[in-house]
Amino acid sequence: YKNRYYFGIFSEDGTKLVGLNSRDLSGKSLIKYRIRGEKKSFVYPLFLNNEDIIKSGEVYLVEGIGCALKLFSAGIRNVIILFGCECSWAVVNKLLRLGDINIFISTDNDLAGIEAGKKIYSRLRKYFDSKGLHIKHPIKKDFGDMSIEEILEWNKK
Repeated sequence: YKNRYYFGIFSEDGTKLVGLNSRDLSGKSLIKYRIRGEKKSFVYPLFLNNEDIIKSGEVYLVEGIGCALKLFSAGIRNVIILFGCECSWAVVNKLLRLGDINIFISTDNDLAGIEAGKKIYSRLRKYFDSKGLHIKHPIKKDFGDMSIEEILEWNKK
């Protein structure tokens, strides 16, 4: 637990702590991120932003909490965290329950993120019309590398 920051992962309604996500701060750990709990059941942070997603009619799927925090700080709250490079059945089911919505796959802009974006698109294409399904990577490696101004400009496009 030393030299890590932790985020509690809460259920969709915010009533239960269902997991923990931590990140190494020292740069010395072999494991940069640790996730405790059933990652495949996480649909986070909907207890904070479900209404924002519904109101906007669109959602950004991002790899991690850091990306979501950066988007939130730019005023973009319609985000679901994937906790990696795959889209779980829990997230797919939530997207289906949202109905007619634009889905933006915004995995990192590196080799792993680009490949993950293609795989996620292919998976979601089985359930959603391609008109509402988009790949929209950050302009830099990830949102953490972008300024608020760059994120706002990226969001306009």
